Amino acid sequence: GVWRSVIHCLMFTGVFFSGYLFVQFEPMFAGAQVLTKLTCLTMYSGVLIFWFVATDLMFPKRNSSVQTLEGRRDHTTKKLQEKVEAKMLERLMQKEESSMSDLAHTDSCLARARNLLDAQWDKIPTAIHGTPKRRG
Repeated sequence: GVWRSVIHCLMFTGVFFSGYLFVQFEPMFAGAQVLTKLTCLTMYSGVLIFWFVATDLMFPKRNSSVQTLEGRRDHTTKKLQEKVEAKMLERLMQKEESSMSDLAHTDSCLARARNLLDAQWDKIPTAIHGTPKRRG
């Protein structure tokens, strides 16, 4: 992806910078001409870049074990996502049931209040179950 190109850019920058430091401050190049320093910088950088490319060719980035690990990671991610979605759905359903029971409780309170306002005493439940209702 994009990070791979960023890493390559940083790697090549590091190679050239280390080559510059090598030819600039190495005592062997103390009295050398600019052309000599530039030639050595080019050779140094070329050898290192060749070494990086050869290493990449000898050791491929993708092989069967990498593909197996990627497949396992994708499968694990999928299963984890399914479990999280199921848990979220369960919580949503519980919340909905809770709000429905709250609504039913509110409706029963409103019915009791209407019974009180209309003086329908026989429809009002007793506070203690099993006690006879008063007739009024």
